[in-house]
Amino acid sequence: MKFIYKLSFLLFFIISLSSCNFQTESRFILGEVDVFPTLEENQEFVRDMLYFPHGEVLREKLKLFAADSMVIKGINFNAEARGQKVKVEFIFSGAAISHSKELTDYFTVFFKEQEELYKSNAYFLEIAERDAETFIKWIINSDYDAIWERASPSLKVLATKEQLIEMLEGSTQAYDLTQNRVLSKRMMQKSLIEQGKVSVGFYYDYEDGTQIDITLEDAIDSTNLLGFRARNFKR
Repeated sequence: MKFIYKLSFLLFFIISLSSCNFQTESRFILGEVDVFPTLEENQEFVRDMLYFPHGEVLREKLKLFAADSMVIKGINFNAEARGQKVKVEFIFSGAAISHSKELTDYFTVFFKEQEELYKSNAYFLEIAERDAETFIKWIINSDYDAIWERASPSLKVLATKEQLIEMLEGSTQAYDLTQNRVLSKRMMQKSLIEQGKVSVGFYYDYEDGTQIDITLEDAIDSTNLLGFRARNFKR
Protein backbone atom coordinates (compact mmCIF):
# COMPACT_ATOMS: atom_id res chain seq x y z
CA MET A 1 0.00 0.00 0.00
CA LYS A 2 1.44 3.35 -1.02
CA PHE A 3 0.64 6.76 0.40
CA ILE A 4 1.43 9.83 -1.70
CA TYR A 5 1.35 13.16 0.07
CA LYS A 6 1.15 16.26 -2.11
CA LEU A 7 2.46 19.34 -0.37
CA SER A 8 -0.31 21.88 0.16
CA PHE A 9 -0.22 25.58 -0.54
CA LEU A 10 0.66 26.10 3.15
CA LEU A 11 4.16 24.93 2.25
CA PHE A 12 4.17 26.77 -1.07
CA PHE A 13 5.03 23.44 -2.69
CA ILE A 14 3.67 22.18 -6.04
CA ILE A 15 5.00 19.78 -8.64
CA SER A 16 7.12 21.69 -11.13
CA LEU A 17 7.99 19.90 -14.36
CA SER A 18 10.66 21.13 -16.73
CA SER A 19 10.13 21.24 -20.49
CA CYS A 20 13.86 21.27 -21.20
CA ASN A 21 15.80 18.29 -22.50
CA PHE A 22 18.32 18.18 -19.64
CA GLN A 23 17.77 16.61 -16.20
CA THR A 24 14.16 17.15 -15.15
CA GLU A 25 14.30 15.85 -11.59
CA SER A 26 16.59 14.76 -8.78
CA ARG A 27 15.50 12.21 -6.18
CA PHE A 28 16.69 12.03 -2.59
CA ILE A 29 15.66 9.16 -0.31
CA LEU A 30 15.73 10.45 3.26
CA GLY A 31 15.29 7.02 4.80
CA GLU A 32 12.64 5.19 6.81
CA VAL A 33 10.80 7.06 9.53
CA ASP A 34 10.38 4.91 12.63
CA VAL A 35 9.61 7.37 15.42
CA PHE A 36 6.61 5.54 16.90
CA PRO A 37 5.74 1.84 17.37
CA THR A 38 2.83 1.79 14.88
CA LEU A 39 2.44 2.63 11.20
CA GLU A 40 -0.47 4.97 11.89
CA GLU A 41 1.56 7.06 14.33
CA ASN A 42 4.51 7.24 11.94
CA GLN A 43 2.19 8.31 9.11
CA GLU A 44 0.80 11.05 11.36
CA PHE A 45 4.35 12.20 12.08
CA VAL A 46 5.15 12.34 8.36
CA ARG A 47 1.92 14.27 7.79
CA ASP A 48 3.02 16.81 10.38
CA MET A 49 6.35 17.17 8.60
CA LEU A 50 4.47 17.63 5.33
CA TYR A 51 2.48 20.59 6.63
CA PHE A 52 5.39 22.32 8.33
CA PRO A 53 5.98 25.78 6.74
CA HIS A 54 9.26 24.84 5.07
CA GLY A 55 8.92 27.65 2.55
CA GLU A 56 9.01 30.25 5.31
CA VAL A 57 12.06 28.66 6.92
CA LEU A 58 13.98 28.41 3.67
CA ARG A 59 13.20 32.03 2.83
CA GLU A 60 13.54 33.70 6.20
CA LYS A 61 15.74 31.71 8.58
CA LEU A 62 18.19 30.16 6.16
CA LYS A 63 18.09 33.18 3.83
CA LEU A 64 18.05 30.79 0.89
CA PHE A 65 16.18 31.35 -2.36
CA ALA A 66 14.69 34.63 -1.13
CA ALA A 67 14.29 35.91 -4.66
CA ASP A 68 13.57 32.57 -6.34
CA SER A 69 10.19 31.13 -5.40
CA MET A 70 10.53 28.62 -8.24
CA VAL A 71 13.00 26.69 -6.07
CA ILE A 72 10.31 26.20 -3.42
CA LYS A 73 7.76 25.22 -6.07
CA GLY A 74 10.12 22.58 -7.43
CA ILE A 75 9.95 20.35 -4.36
CA ASN A 76 7.70 17.31 -4.09
CA PHE A 77 7.37 14.85 -1.22
CA ASN A 78 6.43 11.15 -1.35
CA ALA A 79 5.92 8.69 1.50
CA GLU A 80 5.49 4.94 1.27
CA ALA A 81 4.51 2.50 4.04
CA ARG A 82 7.11 -0.16 4.83
CA GLY A 83 5.70 -2.35 7.60
CA GLN A 84 5.37 -0.02 10.58
CA LYS A 85 7.86 2.41 9.03
CA VAL A 86 7.40 5.09 6.38
CA LYS A 87 9.92 5.53 3.56
CA VAL A 88 10.41 9.22 2.80
CA GLU A 89 11.57 10.51 -0.59
CA PHE A 90 12.03 14.01 -1.98
CA ILE A 91 11.81 14.88 -5.66
CA PHE A 92 13.50 18.09 -6.75
CA SER A 93 12.56 19.46 -10.16
CA GLY A 94 12.88 22.65 -12.15
CA ALA A 95 14.83 25.38 -10.35
CA ALA A 96 15.22 23.20 -7.25
CA ILE A 97 17.61 20.79 -8.99
CA SER A 98 20.56 23.20 -8.84
CA HIS A 99 20.00 23.56 -5.09
CA SER A 100 19.64 19.84 -4.35
CA LYS A 101 22.62 19.83 -1.95
CA GLU A 102 21.28 22.67 0.22
CA LEU A 103 17.78 21.21 0.23
CA THR A 104 19.01 17.71 1.04
CA ASP A 105 21.06 19.02 3.97
CA TYR A 106 18.11 21.06 5.24
CA PHE A 107 15.56 18.23 5.18
CA THR A 108 18.04 15.74 6.65
CA VAL A 109 18.68 17.98 9.67
CA PHE A 110 15.02 18.99 9.96
CA PHE A 111 13.70 15.42 10.12
CA LYS A 112 16.41 14.37 12.58
CA GLU A 113 15.64 17.28 14.91
CA GLN A 114 11.89 16.70 14.70
CA GLU A 115 12.24 12.97 15.34
CA GLU A 116 14.22 13.70 18.50
CA LEU A 117 11.69 16.36 19.55
CA TYR A 118 8.70 14.05 19.07
CA LYS A 119 10.40 11.10 20.76
CA SER A 120 11.50 13.06 23.82
CA ASN A 121 8.06 14.68 24.17
CA ALA A 122 5.80 11.73 23.32
CA TYR A 123 4.06 11.87 26.70
CA PHE A 124 3.42 15.60 26.39
CA LEU A 125 2.03 15.11 22.88
CA GLU A 126 -0.41 12.48 24.12
CA ILE A 127 -1.64 14.70 26.96
CA ALA A 128 -1.81 17.78 24.75
CA GLU A 129 -3.99 16.09 22.12
CA ARG A 130 -6.44 15.09 24.83
CA ASP A 131 -6.36 18.54 26.43
CA ALA A 132 -6.90 20.26 23.08
CA GLU A 133 -10.34 18.66 22.87
CA THR A 134 -11.06 19.80 26.43
CA PHE A 135 -10.11 23.40 25.65
CA ILE A 136 -12.27 23.40 22.52
CA LYS A 137 -15.26 22.19 24.56
CA TRP A 138 -14.63 24.94 27.10
CA ILE A 139 -14.51 27.51 24.30
CA ILE A 140 -17.78 26.25 22.80
CA ASN A 141 -19.45 26.21 26.24
CA SER A 142 -18.02 29.64 27.20
CA ASP A 143 -16.29 28.22 30.27
CA TYR A 144 -13.90 31.14 30.43
CA ASP A 145 -12.92 30.74 34.09
CA ALA A 146 -11.55 27.26 33.38
CA ILE A 147 -9.75 28.53 30.28
CA TRP A 148 -8.15 31.47 32.10
CA GLU A 149 -7.02 29.22 34.95
CA ARG A 150 -5.15 27.09 32.41
CA ALA A 151 -3.87 29.97 30.29
CA SER A 152 -0.12 30.10 29.77
CA PRO A 153 1.81 32.73 31.76
CA SER A 154 3.09 33.99 28.40
CA LEU A 155 -0.48 34.48 27.20
CA LYS A 156 -1.46 36.30 30.38
CA VAL A 157 1.35 38.78 29.76
CA LEU A 158 -0.05 39.57 26.32
CA ALA A 159 -3.76 39.74 27.16
CA THR A 160 -6.08 40.30 30.10
CA LYS A 161 -8.86 37.86 30.90
CA GLU A 162 -11.39 40.25 29.39
CA GLN A 163 -9.39 40.54 26.16
CA LEU A 164 -9.08 36.77 25.90
CA ILE A 165 -12.82 36.34 26.46
CA GLU A 166 -13.59 38.95 23.79
CA MET A 167 -11.40 37.12 21.27
CA LEU A 168 -12.90 33.72 22.04
CA GLU A 169 -16.47 35.06 21.94
CA GLY A 170 -15.75 36.56 18.53
CA SER A 171 -14.65 33.15 17.27
CA THR A 172 -17.69 31.29 18.58
CA GLN A 173 -20.05 33.90 17.18
CA ALA A 174 -18.46 33.96 13.72
CA TYR A 175 -18.02 30.21 13.29
CA ASP A 176 -19.99 27.10 14.20
CA LEU A 177 -17.42 25.14 16.18
CA THR A 178 -19.93 22.46 17.20
CA GLN A 179 -19.71 20.71 13.81
CA ASN A 180 -17.69 17.55 13.32
CA ARG A 181 -14.01 18.34 12.97
CA VAL A 182 -10.95 16.41 11.82
CA LEU A 183 -7.41 16.83 13.13
CA SER A 184 -5.39 17.68 10.02
CA LYS A 185 -1.93 18.33 11.44
CA ARG A 186 0.21 19.07 14.48
CA MET A 187 3.19 21.36 14.81
CA MET A 188 5.60 20.91 17.72
CA GLN A 189 8.27 23.49 18.48
CA LYS A 190 10.70 24.39 21.21
CA SER A 191 9.80 27.48 23.19
CA LEU A 192 11.58 30.66 22.15
CA ILE A 193 10.90 32.19 25.56
CA GLU A 194 11.48 29.52 28.21
CA GLN A 195 14.35 27.07 27.75
CA GLY A 196 13.30 23.45 28.06
CA LYS A 197 9.63 24.08 27.29
CA VAL A 198 7.84 22.92 24.15
CA SER A 199 4.53 23.77 22.56
CA VAL A 200 2.35 21.99 20.04
CA GLY A 201 -0.32 23.40 17.74
CA PHE A 202 -3.31 21.29 16.70
CA TYR A 203 -5.11 22.19 13.47
CA TYR A 204 -8.70 21.04 12.94
CA ASP A 205 -10.71 21.25 9.72
CA TYR A 206 -14.49 21.53 9.38
CA GLU A 207 -16.56 20.60 6.32
CA ASP A 208 -17.69 24.20 5.79
CA GLY A 209 -14.08 25.35 5.36
CA THR A 210 -13.54 26.56 8.91
CA GLN A 211 -10.18 25.79 10.45
CA ILE A 212 -9.20 26.26 14.06
CA ASP A 213 -5.76 25.97 15.53
CA ILE A 214 -5.08 25.71 19.22
CA THR A 215 -1.58 25.83 20.71
CA LEU A 216 -0.76 24.28 24.05
CA GLU A 217 2.37 24.66 26.13
CA ASP A 218 4.01 22.06 28.30
CA ALA A 219 3.29 22.27 32.03
CA ILE A 220 3.95 19.84 34.88
CA ASP A 221 1.81 16.78 34.06
CA SER A 222 -0.54 19.09 32.19
CA THR A 223 -0.77 21.75 29.47
CA ASN A 224 -1.56 25.44 29.30
CA LEU A 225 -3.33 27.36 26.54
CA LEU A 226 -0.85 29.43 24.52
CA GLY A 227 -2.99 30.47 21.56
CA PHE A 228 -6.24 29.99 19.64
CA ARG A 229 -7.43 31.05 16.18
CA ALA A 230 -10.46 30.37 13.99
CA ARG A 231 -10.84 31.24 10.32
CA ASN A 232 -12.62 30.11 7.15
CA PHE A 233 -10.77 29.81 3.85
CA LYS A 234 -13.98 29.55 1.78
CA ARG A 235 -15.37 32.92 2.82
